[in-house]
Amino acid sequence: MKQPLTGGELVASQKQVRTLGVIRASLHNGRESDVLHLERIAETLSKAKSVEAVVLAMPDDDYHASLSRELTFCEIFLGDVENMNNRLLEAARSQGASCLVDCSLLTQCLDPHLYDELVDYHNASPGSMTRPSLWYPEYLPNVVDVDTLSTITEEYSWPYYSHVSEAHINYYTPNLDKITHLFSHLNPICQELVIHKGRQLRNSMNLAVHPYDPVNWASRCASLLPKIENLFHKRSVSVLEVGCGRRFGLGILLRMAGIAQYSGIDLNLPPLSDEQLEFFEEWLSFNQQAAPISGMSMEPIVRDECSQGGYSFFEGSVQLRAMDACALEFEDNSFDLIFSDAVLEHIAPCKSAIKEMYRVLKPGGFAVHGIDFKDHMTKDGDSHLYVSKKEWHEKHRSRLINLSRPAEMYSWFSEVGFHFLSISEDKFTEADSSQIHADHLAFGVSDALTHASHVVMQKAG
Repeated sequence: MKQPLTGGELVASQKQVRTLGVIRASLHNGRESDVLHLERIAETLSKAKSVEAVVLAMPDDDYHASLSRELTFCEIFLGDVENMNNRLLEAARSQGASCLVDCSLLTQCLDPHLYDELVDYHNASPGSMTRPSLWYPEYLPNVVDVDTLSTITEEYSWPYYSHVSEAHINYYTPNLDKITHLFSHLNPICQELVIHKGRQLRNSMNLAVHPYDPVNWASRCASLLPKIENLFHKRSVSVLEVGCGRRFGLGILLRMAGIAQYSGIDLNLPPLSDEQLEFFEEWLSFNQQAAPISGMSMEPIVRDECSQGGYSFFEGSVQLRAMDACALEFEDNSFDLIFSDAVLEHIAPCKSAIKEMYRVLKPGGFAVHGIDFKDHMTKDGDSHLYVSKKEWHEKHRSRLINLSRPAEMYSWFSEVGFHFLSISEDKFTEADSSQIHADHLAFGVSDALTHASHVVMQKAG
């Protein structure tokens, strides 16, 4: 049986390929379903005419070295354990590749023709990286030139694609009719695209990536509306979402449900194609027939011309803008409500963002935040508790998590003037409290064991 290549054996390979399909994966969890999925992706890549070779790139450790002897569906490469950028680069050099199709366990596309179209689009475009533009970014992979990956790896840690200049990125959107046909083939009832049937569709494709999911947007809208009504006794208020990410549809849903003004901000706003907007509008019309959001008044989605580096709809009543939460570009006392979901733990310095949110909130206005204190790296989410903050950050440099503790954040809220109306917390139930590092115990064991918090606050009137 062929032995896997390793980072130390790069010179041994004399292959020269134009485009290499790389599947990066760490299989420490031992799930058989992951291996089967990787095999399907490898088989699909091997059928794509534009992909000349396929490599499974895994960490060069004892576990994966042993596992590699059992995996026979494609060539194995064992590379850098910590630096994923470097592992990809080593794998590319082992094959003499000049271009990578960068797949992972999240990649779902099993249509070789779509990979061919993606690679052909990349080769015909001026940019050095091509990103797919779809509902689910994980459906199709990125394509990147090896020279660009090499330049980035010299300066930055993972993920490389966060450091590619916007001027060098191509955005590929497959034909909407083809994607719709693919969805229909996988699930004939998807034409209805209602909540309960939409879940069947996504489950059949393993595409339950909630932040990018219109069903999730509808669920969030339906849960926010009663909270707004309880706080204000009306819906016609102005709201700011901090960290809106790819959820462009949430503001549109809230506006149709009676919210007067929605603004969403994020450091990075992805491109929004007319096809995506058309797909969302079609989905919404079906959804409202079978699972309507209470009080929603359907109307055509009107996209405005926007010159502020974002998107605008309905004559400015829905706006999404690229903006730093620590330097909000709004006037004082602008919003009735500010909310976020699993965002504050990613902001550093978070205290500055809290000051800014207080500044732009109207007197008497409310702030509602869900905060995730897990490590975002492991299934149980408590691995950070057993090492120092410095050690955790050095090991996971690509994870922008500030590791603040709940009591610490609560004190920042209080310092700027927020008055707490409610605090609810979820606790780690299986964490070993005796092994928690001192860095996380400044506010006691109970605080350290908090993995999620939901707070409702008010600014003095």
